[in-house]
Amino acid sequence: EEYAANRKTLRVVFHLIDARHGPTDEDQNIMHQMGEILPSVVKYVIVLTKADKNVKGPSPKNSGKVSEGVMNLVEKAMLENNVKNA
Repeated sequence: EEYAANRKTLRVVFHLIDARHGPTDEDQNIMHQMGEILPSVVKYVIVLTKADKNVKGPSPKNSGKVSEGVMNLVEKAMLENNVKNA
């Protein structure tokens, strides 16, 4: 927390979120904390991971793209947690 708030050379924070599930409660907590402490010059980047994960291989159900529902959840979480520089 102190590192992110006070580090003069910090320019970007990357937050990895599983694209298959969207933001968890812990992700929400991290977003909230970062939204409150990050200086305005620091960018906050959310990286959605594992969009291509499928144990049975590619299928029409899993095209390797992030679902619209997960994108909506991420956008909602960003707004609710005051993550402005994302």
